[in-house]
Amino acid sequence: MTKTTRMLFIVMAVALGAQVVACKKPREAANAREMKEKLSDKVGWGLWKIDATEAQEAKTDKMLDELAPDLFRFQQESKAIKRGLIRVFMEDEVVLEKILEHQKAGLDLFDRYTRRMSRAGVEAADILTREQRLELVNMWRRWEFGED
Repeated sequence: MTKTTRMLFIVMAVALGAQVVACKKPREAANAREMKEKLSDKVGWGLWKIDATEAQEAKTDKMLDELAPDLFRFQQESKAIKRGLIRVFMEDEVVLEKILEHQKAGLDLFDRYTRRMSRAGVEAADILTREQRLELVNMWRRWEFGED
């Protein structure tokens, strides 16, 4: 490992350490039920904002029943990848190939996650009216980009 690479790893470790000390990570869902509860809180607020019907709320709840276990599995896979990377960085010698194995696993996970969330987006769009969907998208746009 070159001196520059070692210095980069030291800077990265210090930055990571500062984040760990400065911020307490929110507790993750411990199971699919908790994942659904967390999702339901956020989704419920959105449904309230657009005045969703009881039928729409019931359909959304069913959708979350199917989505939550998938998201919980993704969360567990992500944690496993992070643990693997931590183990790599704790070794005496940091080997690029080992890091790239985890990077590949992360890309695969991200691809499956975005595909699943895309499917959930279509399912949600089918539950809502066009007007409700546009209202939610506009709230998202304002929150994400500060645009009116």
